[in-house]
Amino acid sequence: MENPGLSSEEARLRQVRYGPNLLKPKRRANSFLLLLRQFTSPLVLILIVAAVMSFCLGDRTNSLIILAIVMVSGLLGFWQEKGANDAVDKLLAIVKTKAMVRRDNKEFEVPVEEV
Repeated sequence: MENPGLSSEEARLRQVRYGPNLLKPKRRANSFLLLLRQFTSPLVLILIVAAVMSFCLGDRTNSLIILAIVMVSGLLGFWQEKGANDAVDKLLAIVKTKAMVRRDNKEFEVPVEEV
């Protein structure tokens, strides 16, 4: 015996009662936190400590060079990650996922929000 699925009316009532079939969107980090995260890796922290120690020992030139490299690296990482996040957001806005459902003993393709 084949399952006829929900009736169109039952599907509509469930959607009114329970709302659309959507996952909560993942919270994206704001730009400041994204930039700050670039400077939290162990290697970057070691380089910052080395720059501070170099500065305290009187080697200001090496200290500034290390800090400049860390800053440029962090800014490049931030720029790449921000661009990747923006690209993902644009792709998710374009792509619409659909599902096959059975309503009134007929198969239909509907957006997943309506399942």
